[in-house]
Amino acid sequence: MGRLVIKVCGVREEPEVESLCRLEVDFFGLLVEAPSPLALTEMRAKQLASHQQQATRATLVSGVHRAEELKRLVATLDVRAIQLGVRVSPSVVRAIRDCYREDDLTIIQEIPYRQIPAGGGRFLKENQVSEYLDAGANFILLDKLEKTGRDPHGEGPIATSDLTQFRDRHPGIPLLLAASVTCENVTTLIDASGAAGIDVCSSVRRDGSICQEQVAELMQQMAKELM
Repeated sequence: MGRLVIKVCGVREEPEVESLCRLEVDFFGLLVEAPSPLALTEMRAKQLASHQQQATRATLVSGVHRAEELKRLVATLDVRAIQLGVRVSPSVVRAIRDCYREDDLTIIQEIPYRQIPAGGGRFLKENQVSEYLDAGANFILLDKLEKTGRDPHGEGPIATSDLTQFRDRHPGIPLLLAASVTCENVTTLIDASGAAGIDVCSSVRRDGSICQEQVAELMQQMAKELM
């Protein structure tokens, strides 16, 4: 794409979509059937997706893991990208890819990271990265598991040492990086991971809404990475 990719997740309002399209953000995430306070109804997600532009793709983000239901959601919402969760198998990725060309639908497959109390962490389902890509995923998204009472180690970015080791184990694959990415740490995290881009949500919000100025600042910082 000639620059680092950026996805902004948790979009809920038309002005947010319009500002992201003006900035030519690559993807904006619409949460449907997802355990999040930012989740939308199908009708609302379809309304927001209708404002996508050629350069800025509406992206379904969902906890659904069944192929037929995912394909129904893609068609119903008329999105041009989909982010798949940890419960999705490579065979489901293949079933979706068989229905859509890469030009028509970008597939982003999440590989979650779990911190270990003693330090560092591990990437769940890492052994299936090649299978996901062979099945038709365009990007592998490295993100943290949601923080829970039983697993209270979900804050902060993924350890840079773990990112570097992941990069060394999987050289050259198309990575997106999430989990507490900010203007202050984006250069360090991209250098460590070799990622093709980032996925942000809370770090670009002000008073609960996506802030165009914060997104623009982050994109400017990312552009410096390629200079």
